[in-house]
Amino acid sequence: MTNLFSGSLGISLRTGDPVLEEFTARFPATFILTMTAMALALVAGISIGVLSAMRPHSPVDKFGNFIASMGTSIPSFWLALLLILVFSIHLDILPSFGYGGIQHLILPTLALGFLQISRILRITRESMLDVLSEDYVFEAYAKGLSEREVVVRHAFRNASVPVVTQAGLDIGTLLGGTAIIEQIFGWPGIGNFLLASVMSRDYPVIAGFVLLIALIFVIVNILVDILYVYIDPRMKPGGNIHE
Repeated sequence: MTNLFSGSLGISLRTGDPVLEEFTARFPATFILTMTAMALALVAGISIGVLSAMRPHSPVDKFGNFIASMGTSIPSFWLALLLILVFSIHLDILPSFGYGGIQHLILPTLALGFLQISRILRITRESMLDVLSEDYVFEAYAKGLSEREVVVRHAFRNASVPVVTQAGLDIGTLLGGTAIIEQIFGWPGIGNFLLASVMSRDYPVIAGFVLLIALIFVIVNILVDILYVYIDPRMKPGGNIHE
């Protein structure tokens, strides 16, 4: 415990280097992949979810339901292999292996973020449907506000709390769950290194990496809790949830 609080997580049995140095050397690659996948999930999931809620049972809504169903049904490793087969082998337009420019980031981002797209899409749609049925939304329309103003300024802000909650959980999940995707695409991140450490029984690396990922997960969720106050001021201490 003394070593832990002084920043020492032990020495890797496989490489002979400090565990913290191994982590910091590989974390940027995993962070880039995770944040790119999360950004894709937020943009695609929120956009399709809002449009689906605004036009229930429309072609857009049916497309959103299809994406949500596929995202929760297709394993990420199978999707990764399918993307490699189509875009790298048959079309030969994107690399299937390595770490470098943007072109190396596209396929692993799609494979890693597809599940998160489906989750955020589904939550956004359900939350928006609930908010759009509230009285104040009809009052906003009655005052002559445009649909864009009602959706962006009023409805989505109140509907975004569960979306932010899911995004915070997904960031922690992505950071700790990139091992298979990194292995498939040869991405030099912490997941790939952790998987190799498990196979070689490098216990100091396993314990240290799990501890650090758990710490990051806790920090992300604390930041999400703080963000709630800026989304909905009624959540401030002493705020009136009914006003």
